[in-house]
Amino acid sequence: MRTLGGFSIVFNMKNKITPIHQFKITLRGVEPFIWRRVQVPANATLFRLASVLMLAMGWDGAHLHQFRIGGKSYGIPGDEFEKAYKVIDEQNIKLKNLKEDDLKAFLFEYDFGDGWEHTVEMEEHIFSDEKIKYPICISGARACPPRARQASVRPRRPSRRRSRRGSPSRGRSPPRGRGA
Repeated sequence: MRTLGGFSIVFNMKNKITPIHQFKITLRGVEPFIWRRVQVPANATLFRLASVLMLAMGWDGAHLHQFRIGGKSYGIPGDEFEKAYKVIDEQNIKLKNLKEDDLKAFLFEYDFGDGWEHTVEMEEHIFSDEKIKYPICISGARACPPRARQASVRPRRPSRRRSRRGSPSRGRSPPRGRGA
C-alpha cells in the first residue's frame, strides 16, 4: 500500500490503482429525506450500480428500473417500455466510460408504476482501501417505505382531500353509537 496526496492507494494484482466513486442517493418526493451514501468501483457496470442502489435503499428488485444520465436512458433492453424509447443496455456500460460531468448528478427510477425517483450525486473520487470490500454502503438516513405500505406512501401522487372529520365524500364522520 502506498500513499498519494494523503490517500491510501491499493494496487490490485495487475499493479493498477483501483478508483472508487462515492455517490449520495436521495429518494425524491419524500420528507424527511431518505438517503444513502455508497462507494462503488469505477469499473462497475450500471447494472451493478443498479443492484447496489436497490439493495442500499431497501428495494426488492422486483420492478423495472432505469438510469437517466446525460439525456440517455440506460436499463435492461427487452422490457415492455423498450418500444416507447431507446434503452441502452446497462450491462455493457461501465461508470468509468461515462462522462464525468454526466455523473455529477443523474436520475435512477425504480418501479415505473409507483414512480420512485432517486437523485444520484457524485460526491467524490477516492482510492480503494485494502480492508474494505466494494461496493459498500457507508451511511444513510431513514428507511424506504416497507413493501406493505409503499402504495400508501407513493411520491407525487395527489391525495384525496379529506375534511377534518372523516369521509371524503360527505365531509362528516358517521355517527358513533354508544358502546362502540
